[in-house]
Amino acid sequence: MFRKIHFVLVPLIAASLQLQAQAVVPKNKVLYVVDSVPVGTGHDLRRELPYEELKSEAIASVNILKYPETLQHAKYRPYDSVLFIITKAYAARPAELKAIPSTDQLTRKGNIYFYKGKPYSGKVLDYHYDGSIYHEGTLENGKYTGVHLYHDPEGLRRHSYTYDKDGAEHNTGTDTNGNMTSRVVRTDERLLLFELYYPNGQLKHRTKRVKNKEIQTSYYSSGLLSDSLVRHLKTNKTYYDPQRQLLRKLAEQKDYLKLRELFPSDPATYMYISAHKRQDGQFDEALRYMDTCIALEPLEPMYNYERAMLRLRKFAYAADKVTFKWDYELSRYLDKKPELHIPEADKQKIMADLKLFEPMKYTNRDFVKVYRYVAEKF
Repeated sequence: MFRKIHFVLVPLIAASLQLQAQAVVPKNKVLYVVDSVPVGTGHDLRRELPYEELKSEAIASVNILKYPETLQHAKYRPYDSVLFIITKAYAARPAELKAIPSTDQLTRKGNIYFYKGKPYSGKVLDYHYDGSIYHEGTLENGKYTGVHLYHDPEGLRRHSYTYDKDGAEHNTGTDTNGNMTSRVVRTDERLLLFELYYPNGQLKHRTKRVKNKEIQTSYYSSGLLSDSLVRHLKTNKTYYDPQRQLLRKLAEQKDYLKLRELFPSDPATYMYISAHKRQDGQFDEALRYMDTCIALEPLEPMYNYERAMLRLRKFAYAADKVTFKWDYELSRYLDKKPELHIPEADKQKIMADLKLFEPMKYTNRDFVKVYRYVAEKF
C-alpha cells in the first residue's frame, strides 16, 4: 500500500542541480534524497500527486555527494551523485516527529515490513512537501493494523486493516463520504480477494482465487457485466465470457452495425466506434460516440480521461497534421509545449474531464504530463 514518491523541481533549479551533480560523473546516474528519504533517480521526477511539486521556495538546503565519494557508502555506490535536499517544512519539524519513519524507509519482505532489519511496530508518517500529513497509521510486528488515513487533494481516504484467525489480512478502503471503495484479503503468499466499488455502491471489479483458479469479473455501475474470465493457474489457460469475446471480435472486424444491433446499451460499443473514428481523423464523430459511452457509464473516470485526450488530440492534429498522426503519443507531443488554439468552451470540457479522472491518477503516468500542459497553457 506504499506510494512511490517522486518529485519535480522547477526547471531553473533542476537544471542547476543536475549540472552540479554531473560535474564529475562517469555514468550519469543521480539519486535524489528528500528529507532523508530516497525518492528516485533522473532529472524530471514526478510525485504521484501531479499538483504537488518540490519548488525552489520550499527548499531549505541542498548538499551533493559526488563520485568517487559515493563509493565510500555501500547504498550509494550505484550512483555517481546523490543530492540531499531538505525542505523548509522538514527543517522546522520537531525531533520527535522526525523520529517516526516514513513508509518509504521501510523494507517489505513478503507481507512483513522491516525497519533497520527488524519487523516494525509503531507509527508511520508520510508528508506532503508543504509539511502537511499525507499518510498516517500504525504497524504491529511488521504488518499494517488498525485505520490508516490518506490525505489526498480530493479528500480523506481510510483503509482499515484487520486479521482473521488464519492470519489473512483484510483491508477495507472507504472514501471521504464513508463509501466503500475497495476490499482486499491476502495472506503472506497470495492475494485471495480484490474488489473495487463504484461511488453508488455497485461492485466494479472482483478478482477471487478459488483453489487453482483465478476468477475475474468486472461490471458497469448499472450492474451490467463488462468482462469476465477464469484463469487456471497450473495450466495458465484462460477462458473468457463468450458474449464479451463476441463484442471484441465485432469491434476488431469493425462490424459496427452488428455491434450496435447486439450490444446497443453497452458503453464499450461506443468506445470502440469512437476509437475507429479517431483513427480516421473524424474527431467530432469520435467525440460524439464517446459522449454516448459516458452517458451510458457516467461513473468510469477512465472514459472521461479518454474524452479529454480525444479533445486534445483533435486540436493537436489540427495544428500539426504532419507530425501528429492518429497513433502519435499525445503526452510526448504535449511535452514539447505546442501552442494549440483551443476554444474556451473546449478548454473547460477538457479540464472538467481531467478533474473527474483525478482519483484514478495513480493508474496512468501520462496523466501527469497532460495535466501539466493543461495547467500551464489553459
